[in-house]
Amino acid sequence: PHILWCRRAFAELGDRFSFHHFDGYSEEYNPGGAIQTVDYELPVDAGSVDVVAAHSLFTHLLEAEARHYLREIARALAPDGRAVISLDTNTPPGVSYVQHHSGAYVTVDYFRGMAADAGLELQETVGVIYGQMVVVFRRRA
Repeated sequence: PHILWCRRAFAELGDRFSFHHFDGYSEEYNPGGAIQTVDYELPVDAGSVDVVAAHSLFTHLLEAEARHYLREIARALAPDGRAVISLDTNTPPGVSYVQHHSGAYVTVDYFRGMAADAGLELQETVGVIYGQMVVVFRRRA
């Protein structure tokens, strides 16, 4: 229903925005899902997306899924595009990454390394918004 609402609300803007739903498998959130999240490809052409917004997405992904999505974001971003991503950075002192049954807590430095492996570079650390650290990435030149 949220995707349908967005499609209707932004319809007058034509193809400037697109909203998609896919039936992704998650043991925690959607055990009947038809598609493994590590197999999902964003339904966009490579280098065609100006902005990717991922609020609280990575807090609900396991590491393999997060790495896959970062590769997809890097593939999708236009050369001057940006990815605005929020992270739950509530790790214990001295720990960079904590994976639990429904997602992860990660430090910005660890996530920056994951993003670099995917072809992204950190452009800016915005700060905490609604309890999560917000960071901005761009495709590595």
